[in-house]
Amino acid sequence: MAGIDATKVLVGAPMQDGASGAIACAPVGTTLPESAKTKPSDKFHSSGYVSSDGVTVTPELSTSDIQDWNGDTVRTILESFTGSVEFTLIQYDADGAKMIFGEDHVTVTPATNQNGEQIKIAMGARLPEARAWVFSMKDGDNLIQIHLPNAQVTQWKEMTFQKTSPIPLGTTLKCYPDDKGNSIYLLTDDGKAAAAGSESH
Repeated sequence: MAGIDATKVLVGAPMQDGASGAIACAPVGTTLPESAKTKPSDKFHSSGYVSSDGVTVTPELSTSDIQDWNGDTVRTILESFTGSVEFTLIQYDADGAKMIFGEDHVTVTPATNQNGEQIKIAMGARLPEARAWVFSMKDGDNLIQIHLPNAQVTQWKEMTFQKTSPIPLGTTLKCYPDDKGNSIYLLTDDGKAAAAGSESH
């Protein structure tokens, strides 16, 4: 039986470097990483900086109770599962805008000798396309990934334009089931490779 182990108390810091951010998306059907140690393929486009609120995953089971003649609950029936993920980008660029508002609704005009790069976002009564998502995190040697095989932006958050805070690009993703009936996967790797010949079977 496992005892208390402070090294198993994990936090979720973003796995990011100068080339890529911690959130990445690609067309639905794109192969997801095999493990938390595997980086998303080049088919995924990554985000920039994410707000200090991080990423919130909300798995929710909807149930109903069956009661007997006496009014006692004798069984609980699962009605549905819903999963959602929330995050807010604070890096305002073309990749982030396309991630939140959809590829077809963001127009980018490259910089010229007269203008800088121009971004035009069109918002209206439509949903962006569903995509596959990977969220990559770390805690020391521990690696963490959240996989969403098929998730779609279904809500845009309030945008505030202030002098003292970044312009937020916040969203909620609704997660749909894959061919195995799963909507969300959580993968971890504690970074402690087994000594040669000691692998369990």
